[in-house]
Amino acid sequence: MEPSAEVCFDMTRMLDGKVWHAVRSTGDWNIAKMAADFADRMIYSISSDRNDPPDRVNVQYEDAIFRFSESLIVHLHSNYSHHGRETCIWARERKEAETKYAELRAKYCRKCGISRKAAKFFMIQTFNAQIESQRVQLRNDFPRGRESLDLHYGNGFSEWEANLVKSMKQKPSGVTILRGEPGTGKTSFIRHLISKLRRSHRFYYLPLQQSNLLTSPGMVHFWAEENEGKRPRRKKVIILEDSESLLLPRAADNREHLSDLLNISDGLLGEFLQMQIICTVNCDIDELDPAITRRGRLLAHRLFRRLDRAEASKLAMAKALQLPLQDTYAGGNLQHWQCAAL
Repeated sequence: MEPSAEVCFDMTRMLDGKVWHAVRSTGDWNIAKMAADFADRMIYSISSDRNDPPDRVNVQYEDAIFRFSESLIVHLHSNYSHHGRETCIWARERKEAETKYAELRAKYCRKCGISRKAAKFFMIQTFNAQIESQRVQLRNDFPRGRESLDLHYGNGFSEWEANLVKSMKQKPSGVTILRGEPGTGKTSFIRHLISKLRRSHRFYYLPLQQSNLLTSPGMVHFWAEENEGKRPRRKKVIILEDSESLLLPRAADNREHLSDLLNISDGLLGEFLQMQIICTVNCDIDELDPAITRRGRLLAHRLFRRLDRAEASKLAMAKALQLPLQDTYAGGNLQHWQCAAL
């Protein structure tokens, strides 16, 4: 992410056209602590209210420039799509820049609390007209392994899951539709996929009200940044929950967004981006626009049904849970079982 025009102007003026050397890095730099420790050396800053939660003022530094001497300048710039801050140490001598960088990094660059091997997904959001992604560590409350999948979702589910995983690894793009009533385990299964495919895929959650971002001009720059790093060719997976309104037969209110989704699912854009889409819906698949379920575009489709009493009894026994008295059970919502049995 490039610094703002204001910062570029100031940096150009400060560097005065002479020979400078820079050390650049991205990480979790603590601008607030540096601002407190070097208040007398800060010559520039930008702060913004993140509005999270919306009823609380949450002003945070986004940019800061420190002048340590006439020959040493430090610039920190927030870069949320890379989940950190870009830091640039400018000095007249390269050795001086490297030495100051090592000194500041040891004290002000915090170690990431999330292991790179841990399963995670990325929340796409907009802030100050920019598209960003925020890393979210995955919770561990999801079924793992063939036996666990069959217990939660019924016999034969693990075989379907294996075919889905194979398709997601082999095909560059496509749509997967998970349908079923709330509590049947669609979200828990998505957590399972995120964990299982974490080495080959990157998962992004896109709120449905922001589905217009799928092919907006700003996304070109966003995906370019997301592709940087050691594994730029990982397939991307967009998660759209409760997406019936987007997938219903094309009408005036959803025609453009559905066309964008179709282009990503098996068009040239999807093949270039290596992008797949997972949609969860509560309606019957026959109610969706036929274009989305066309052969070759649909990677997989699954009805997440409720368990009968015999299936639920096996799951309750395996998890040491009390089984409430009822006809059918949502295998993806075991906490509800415990509450109902009290």
